[in-house]
Amino acid sequence: MKKKTYNFLKTIIILLVLAAMLVQPVFAAGEYTSRDEVPDEYKWDLTHIYQSQADWEKDALLLTDELLPRVAGYRGRLDGKESILACLRALTEANIVIERLLAYATLNLHTDMGNPGAQRLYGMSSFLYSESMEISAYIIPELSRIDAAILEGYLADPDFAPYRKLIDDTIKKMPHILSDEETELLARATLLTHSPGEIYAMLDTEGDEDVYINFQSTFAAILAAEVNKNIFLARSRNYNSALEASLSPDIPVSVYDNLIDSVSGGLTAFHRFVELRGEINRLDAALEQALNQPLYAQRQTETSYEDAKNIILEALAPLGEEYGRTLRTAFENNWIDAFPTPGKLSGAYSMSLYDPHPYVLMDYEGTFFCVSSLAHEMGHAVHQYYSREQAFHDYQVTAFTTEVASTVNEILLHRYMIDNAETDIEKLFYMHELANTYANTFFHQVLLAEFEKLIHESAEAGNPLNIESIAGIWLELTRKYYGPSFEINERTATRWAVIPHFYGNSFYVYKYATSIAAASGLASRLMEKEPGTLESYLEFLRSGSRDDPVATLAKVGLDMTSPRVIEEFLDEFAALANDIETLFEAEKARRPIPQTADEEEAPPQTADEEEAPPQAEPAPPQEPESSKNEFEYIVKRGDTLSKIAAMFNTTWQELQRINNIKDPNMIYPGQVIRLPDRGNLK
Repeated sequence: MKKKTYNFLKTIIILLVLAAMLVQPVFAAGEYTSRDEVPDEYKWDLTHIYQSQADWEKDALLLTDELLPRVAGYRGRLDGKESILACLRALTEANIVIERLLAYATLNLHTDMGNPGAQRLYGMSSFLYSESMEISAYIIPELSRIDAAILEGYLADPDFAPYRKLIDDTIKKMPHILSDEETELLARATLLTHSPGEIYAMLDTEGDEDVYINFQSTFAAILAAEVNKNIFLARSRNYNSALEASLSPDIPVSVYDNLIDSVSGGLTAFHRFVELRGEINRLDAALEQALNQPLYAQRQTETSYEDAKNIILEALAPLGEEYGRTLRTAFENNWIDAFPTPGKLSGAYSMSLYDPHPYVLMDYEGTFFCVSSLAHEMGHAVHQYYSREQAFHDYQVTAFTTEVASTVNEILLHRYMIDNAETDIEKLFYMHELANTYANTFFHQVLLAEFEKLIHESAEAGNPLNIESIAGIWLELTRKYYGPSFEINERTATRWAVIPHFYGNSFYVYKYATSIAAASGLASRLMEKEPGTLESYLEFLRSGSRDDPVATLAKVGLDMTSPRVIEEFLDEFAALANDIETLFEAEKARRPIPQTADEEEAPPQTADEEEAPPQAEPAPPQEPESSKNEFEYIVKRGDTLSKIAAMFNTTWQELQRINNIKDPNMIYPGQVIRLPDRGNLK
């Protein structure tokens, strides 16, 4: 059996492993050529955690010499109220130290991934974490052997209040906890059950997307093995389905089903937007090529970091004065590492930390995408900061709710920019950006969620999964969600094979869709100053994981088991798409520029923002055709960012950076790709 620990530690180690082991760091270079050039006010201050590495080492010794041995001392002794309480208190004290050790080492490493000292510190912290998992692994199994009524009786004692959720979850899982013999049998199968994900991870396509087409039967076999593994484990633990096992213990299956059922009846507006998006993108490219005056000049607009902070403070005014003060505290007290420097990990994240506060990593370069990313990450950071009002075991927010707070900020920013646009074309740009966010984060994720559900249900019914059945389900859903105008080609037909979530993190992507639907409704109510909404929203931010996530959202008036939240989101999207079409038709009438091509829009190239980016493909023998500007390239059907990068002897990461491309897998025919100065091409 896999060793068990608590959600906050699972979250930390998953993030750290992904960042430091699975992802090859992108060393972004911007205005600063070294970290020393960056003013101190734009770098995070790790002395808030430890004044020096010597202090870190003292805590590491405290952990190994005192705290972990104390936890280990209760093994086999969880037979009464006093021993259980003492054990959980010892575990809490140890885990607070572990979190600080991990955070300090990770944040230190991410500012210079090539620093040997930082690598050594990170390795030490990872080892200490692994040791703590091994030592504390006995706790949940021993608790689960105690009668549920006895555990529930302990919860009447106020001393057990910090551990209520932990014990509640243990009780919920009791029907699915196996005997020692059964657990040992499943443990022996670990190498087999891990195989599908490991095989998929080891396959190196070298950026050649044709591999997914040429070897689609191989990928279908891997996916079928993953599905059958999920079914085997679910049935072994007495769940009704693989979906129920994945969502247990906090999310009822009805939430998942409600999402899919509600969207299935409301796709008309999205179908029209798919058509409209292609028209807008082609006109934008034609204007850029013909007049060097793109429809969306805002894509080239740069916003200083200081201006970005002020814009965010104004845009988030509906969140109240207290929230604004917290934002200013974060901006002014070195919570954020703002700018790209050589060796720094590329990307953006917020790392939660119980003591002293969260830390935010950014690659700020002045684009609207960067402004939006900063607002998004600060949503995470403030959420994490407020949740510290809970006990340590309850402060880590759940995956189901964590994106709600960040996406509320993102939506409020977009709506602020729309409301304060000085021209119709500027308003159209920000509306189009918001609609694209909805398209990628909601509609496409629901497609993926339904695909996962259907292939598992098919296998559970005894039907074999193979390339024909998998591809058939995928194509049917692609037509259903993207509508009759969407072109189906070989790449579209095999996009299921590219989604890494399907091979080891099943039934996860639906959370992106539920989060953005919930966030949209909250943002509307906050902007309208609906009585009680601000107060209940701030309480939501403070609640951490004290209650299950569905109950937590219900406290802000969002019943995720009911169709209402999803239906209201669909209505909002339909209104937004209609407004975009009205403005676009008016703008198009004023700009009678011939289109460059009558190609259909390229299909989506990714599942979500966390999908692994493509690697560079070998350059084709012919010299690529660029636009009239020698430093630009017009995307053609079949192009990928990695293929274009190979044509011009650069990297897809550099093209993504200089073109402010949020998703490197989402490019379309007619799009103008800016190229690096040929004198700087690698």
